[in-house]
Amino acid sequence: MRAPLAPSARAFMVGAEGEQLIADQVVRATVGRGFWMFNRSLGRRAGDIDVLGVLDSGIWIVDAKHYRGRQVTVKDDIIVVGSRRRPGLTESMWRQISAVTAAVPGVPVHPAICIVGGRVPADGARAEGIVVTDVEGLTRAMSIGGPIDEATRGEIVQRLAAALPAAA
Repeated sequence: MRAPLAPSARAFMVGAEGEQLIADQVVRATVGRGFWMFNRSLGRRAGDIDVLGVLDSGIWIVDAKHYRGRQVTVKDDIIVVGSRRRPGLTESMWRQISAVTAAVPGVPVHPAICIVGGRVPADGARAEGIVVTDVEGLTRAMSIGGPIDEATRGEIVQRLAAALPAAA
């Protein structure tokens, strides 16, 4: 008989499951239009970026959140999960945005918090300019085209990979 998982291990596994679902969907939805990197480090104790994509429309920073069965809304620019306000979600995303724009200034950045397993408003929402949506809404948003050609996307990926190494 196996010992039960510690809550932190269980949370990690649920989060990883959500990240994998998002990764599968965005890669499939953007075949030929993008380069993808996953779990990129922001440095010691600063966290990581779950999903980082470079598409013709710019750089997509996606923070995956797995909230099984819970309603996710935005009130007064703060994300609310169930009845609990979660200002730390946008604070974390702003650290990610800062790291990306420092590595590749001047490239459009599209930040998104992607909710897996939870319920979001049908048309998504925004908190502090950050898209809050589900996987389907995220892939729809990523369908917008843009002016960044494949060679430039490759250069952007190289700069991001150098500045944001794979998380350990």
